[in-house]
Amino acid sequence: MKLFYQLIFVTLVLLFVHESAHCQSKKTNKFIGEYADVALWPVGKKRQPLMKWGEKDTIRYRIYGNLRYMSLLEWDNYVGEVAELIGKTVVRTNQKDFDIIMFFGTLRDYANFTGVNVRLKGGTIYGSWGDRRWNKEYELTYASACIDPSRLKSNISGVFLVKQQFLRTLGLLGGIESQYSIFNIEGFDNNKSLSKKDRQFIRLHYNEKVKTGLERGDLIEAIKEIRNLKAFVK
Repeated sequence: MKLFYQLIFVTLVLLFVHESAHCQSKKTNKFIGEYADVALWPVGKKRQPLMKWGEKDTIRYRIYGNLRYMSLLEWDNYVGEVAELIGKTVVRTNQKDFDIIMFFGTLRDYANFTGVNVRLKGGTIYGSWGDRRWNKEYELTYASACIDPSRLKSNISGVFLVKQQFLRTLGLLGGIESQYSIFNIEGFDNNKSLSKKDRQFIRLHYNEKVKTGLERGDLIEAIKEIRNLKAFVK
């Protein structure tokens, strides 16, 4: 009888371990899929290969126009948080040696200033726009983002777009349907700061195993090879 109960106990333990592993696997796969959606730029029905700043240790950005929707201290704190997550130095400059430009003004002025082909003919509903350049390895060489205050109705939407557009200049070019994520593609009523998962997406994007030029299938396989992947999926 004692052996019988021992067998039952062992069976229950094995079932619990199996179910836990199954749940963890589903959670991991969901996280990886969401990250791929956040990382890869959708163009029509396809997604561009992964882009980010490569071996460059220091990224310089310039603010053109008046910073809106947050104080300079709040902005510096946000940039500092992101810089720590990607493992690079990110500094503001007023010189012409910038890698990124954050433009505050109308889309028309942005188009004239940068030469970017913004779809203005017939009007546009967009309150922001972005542009980027990359080399043959899909390493970013230049990026810009425009925030047009004349097209935004609330301070919350402004904060959301400023923060999201900055992340896009770093190569996180997609989005997900997640109410509390800075990468949300549906709206921005609850998205004034980075969620825990947002931070993990950003960290993962600049992991050394995540290479520029990877397409979705290869990207997912590369992520599965990361030894400490569980640390991202907590």
